[in-house]
Amino acid sequence: QGRLIELFRRSFPYVTWFPTPEALTASNEYQAADPAHSAWYRMGDLLAAFGAQPKPFLKADPVKVAGYKARLAAIGPPPYIGFSWKGGSPETHERVRNAPKDRWRDLIQKCPGTPISIQYGPGDKLGLPHWPCAIEDLDEFAALIAALDLVISCCGASVHFAGGLGVP
Repeated sequence: QGRLIELFRRSFPYVTWFPTPEALTASNEYQAADPAHSAWYRMGDLLAAFGAQPKPFLKADPVKVAGYKARLAAIGPPPYIGFSWKGGSPETHERVRNAPKDRWRDLIQKCPGTPISIQYGPGDKLGLPHWPCAIEDLDEFAALIAALDLVISCCGASVHFAGGLGVP
């Protein structure tokens, strides 16, 4: 996906990344590649190829991370905790991945520090600070996650980003 290109280029600078299979096959790199020493993977298949990693492997933009740390400090005290309460779609079993919003509200009310919404998509943000630009752009999303102290989420992209960035 094109939305991940900048994050992946920064995190894995020794790999050439393309946003689509068509961009790959149209590239000079593809035409000149030695098939014996080249590999083509969809990003979603990387876990199967490399396995779980024991340490952080994604690198958020440090300038953007500093910007989000400043924004977080301006709205409240640490720890800064990102909440995402809805994940998936009907095709990916959203009905079993998501707890009722009232349970999330109870958890957020007991939260020390400053809670913030990292919830993707339209809908209620449970009254939490929410920066749509940091959710829609995945490079910005990585920077926001990296600026947090903790992520609490159902199974979804925020969990995977937090793990890749080393945020508990």
